[in-house]
Amino acid sequence: AGWFGPAALASLTATQQLLRPVPLLASSWSLVARADLARRREAADWGGFVRILGAALAGGLLIAAAWTGLAHACWGLVSAHVFAGKYAQDGWIVLLWGISAGVGFGQVVVSAGLQALREFKALALANAAASAVAAGAVLAVARLYGVGGSVAGTAAGQAFEFAVMAVVLTVFLNRLRRA
Repeated sequence: AGWFGPAALASLTATQQLLRPVPLLASSWSLVARADLARRREAADWGGFVRILGAALAGGLLIAAAWTGLAHACWGLVSAHVFAGKYAQDGWIVLLWGISAGVGFGQVVVSAGLQALREFKALALANAAASAVAAGAVLAVARLYGVGGSVAGTAAGQAFEFAVMAVVLTVFLNRLRRA
């Protein structure tokens, strides 16, 4: 709130509230999927392993997009009845949070794959490197574009982190398929 004040922080918090089910769904999926992914790892069923991750990624992005659309469409009602008319003009930020939630779902899927492969060190290194870039993206974009920029910077940083983890996962899966 330092750059933009407490009202901006309140707006960011209010607009993010309706998107909370998406990360909850991602987390729940990962808890259930890890056991199946581990069984497929032990059986060297790499096709099944990749299909599970692909289906989860596609399904998660579809759900995130649908939920975001619904949250955005209902923002006027939510703003009026839950926040006493405050933040009515901030519905566009809900869309940015939706992008962030969708990318975050992707991060959870790829992370679950790496965890099932027991590639904890690679996951930690990828997360650490990408997190530094993500933090820089948030600061740079927020400074340039204001409150919405902080959410866009978050999504951009998450997208970079997702890409790094996806590359690491692909490298490990390709090695295992050749072994």
